[in-house]
Amino acid sequence: MIYWIVYLFVTIFTITPLAHATNGMNIIGFGPLGLGIGGADVALLGACSPIASNPANLIQVCDRSLSIGSSFLYPKLRLKTDPPPGQKGNNRASSHQVFAFPFASMAVKLNDRLGIGVGVFVQGGMGVNFKDLNTIYGTRDEIKSQVRFGRLSPTIVYSPTERLSVGLSVKLGYADVGYKFFPATSLYRDEMVFFGQELRGARSTTFSITTGVNYKVTQRIRLGIDVTTKSSLDLKAGKLLVNMEGLGLGMVRYDAEVKDFTWPAQLRMGLSLRPARKIKLAFELRHIWWKEALGTIRVKGRDPHGGGTTRPPDFMAKFPFRWRNQWVAAFGGEIQATPNILIRFGYNHGDNPIRSRYLSPLFPATVEDHVSLGVRFACPCVKGTAIDLAYVHAFTTEEKVEAQSLIAGEDPRIKHVQDTLGLFFTKKF
Repeated sequence: MIYWIVYLFVTIFTITPLAHATNGMNIIGFGPLGLGIGGADVALLGACSPIASNPANLIQVCDRSLSIGSSFLYPKLRLKTDPPPGQKGNNRASSHQVFAFPFASMAVKLNDRLGIGVGVFVQGGMGVNFKDLNTIYGTRDEIKSQVRFGRLSPTIVYSPTERLSVGLSVKLGYADVGYKFFPATSLYRDEMVFFGQELRGARSTTFSITTGVNYKVTQRIRLGIDVTTKSSLDLKAGKLLVNMEGLGLGMVRYDAEVKDFTWPAQLRMGLSLRPARKIKLAFELRHIWWKEALGTIRVKGRDPHGGGTTRPPDFMAKFPFRWRNQWVAAFGGEIQATPNILIRFGYNHGDNPIRSRYLSPLFPATVEDHVSLGVRFACPCVKGTAIDLAYVHAFTTEEKVEAQSLIAGEDPRIKHVQDTLGLFFTKKF
């Protein structure tokens, strides 16, 4: 059965476009527990399959379980510039779409000390789709981007004592990247030189490791910590279309690869409390090493097709990200309202990792503050069965774009707000 679950969700991932995540390109939480409490789940026990979270929590909760579901993200972005005298500005909303983040996990407790599991989930991504933008070259064109990253995560956990458990997850990753950067615009005259681009299907596989610890200090207090290594991505097999009509060469197609793109390492630390029998609280602090992962990304095109014999033998595009490392603070909790209803809540804040001078309309990921609510309905008629709902709202941010973006108008700004709804089904065996 697990084969078909993995196959199903990998298939969904490969055909589903993704949009902005929240903590940079990472989503704030995975599955019913993490999403419902704002991602503060490194030390909190409360879900049977924490495959995408701290692997040390896996053995502590139940013997066998299966969780499947998805979160659905609805971002709203607006790009605005003020028109100079006698010229055009811009006031465009990104195309409104709903994006799916599928999640599936299975866990089995082999004995009192050992447990195993496997999960498939989306780690994060980002993207925009702005159409009919006025450019500084007097044309109307579009920019579009898509970054997707999903993981398959076999996990093992061992408890040497009643108080302590340690876990290990090997996270096999798949990523792909594509973009359109004013693909219908091409100029080569005087000092105006620009060739529009479109990148298709650059993809890579990778892996990382997550190690975690959960320690029971007292009956009411637990500590948790996990560390995830970085995932170096060598994205190849892409096609780069370069509009060289300004040179009279038409559209030139290159074989493309993306260099210097890495998914960052992460450290999470936290504690959980049980102040009352029916109440759990959780606190978490995480550090994400974006600076070491995202410097200047290079898109290299080679072996051109089309354009005649005068076409350039290669093409290089550079995108300076230069993100800062990011601190994220999260708080959440659970309240057992009735024997069959569990209420969750959370708050998550992550400082914006993007410097204004490097903020590009192609790759904005600027939201910082999130609130979350969740509810679990345990079905009294089918033992061990539960349905989880979760909702996350990311509050509006408006950031100034100081990087040269080729968009017509003055004082460019990007406004970003988003909502996420999660629906999950869990069965304990």
